[in-house]
Amino acid sequence: AKCSEFLEPGTYTIEWIDTTANTTEKLYSRIRNIELSSNWVEVEMDAEGDLGMSVLEKVNALKDVELLKVKGALNATDWTNIKQMKNLLALDLSEAKFDAVPDYAFDGLSWLSNVKLPEGMTSIGQYAFHGTQIWDIDIPSTVTYIGQYAFASTRLRSIDFPEDSQLRTIGYSAFYNCTSLQEFIMPNTVTTLQRYNNSSD
Repeated sequence: AKCSEFLEPGTYTIEWIDTTANTTEKLYSRIRNIELSSNWVEVEMDAEGDLGMSVLEKVNALKDVELLKVKGALNATDWTNIKQMKNLLALDLSEAKFDAVPDYAFDGLSWLSNVKLPEGMTSIGQYAFHGTQIWDIDIPSTVTYIGQYAFASTRLRSIDFPEDSQLRTIGYSAFYNCTSLQEFIMPNTVTTLQRYNNSSD
């Protein structure tokens, strides 16, 4: 089984729990060395649609990418290529350019636990992060819309909105089944909490 986790810089305590032990004795484990790898694949795009080829110049296959930083404008082809990166743990889009995180953008990327979004984008599509391992997210101030089920069934612990947030609409069940969510402070700019809509409009 895969045992990868994206960790931000900081201090961590790791506990080893042996659930197979059939004894009342205390079991101890010492971790002597923790290596935080920094094998980021960094791509600066010359043109929209080039992401796949640019990444493949650095790795053998899209599935080999675990940490990705993208600079430049993205189009639908680029989003399709990101979705093929099935082992993606972290994605830094803080210097990328796009208007919206598309519907279902990361749905199916079950190891994805960290995403940085850029200022300037305006919406997060329905089911965009559904089923990922995302645990914290900073929503850019320019985002006005979060689609239905956008963060449903994730490990989301906190969602941060800046003081100058322009968020106006939150879709139906956008944070459904986020059992780890500790606090949600909705910006006072929100005017619409949508009801369920199963149409494709």
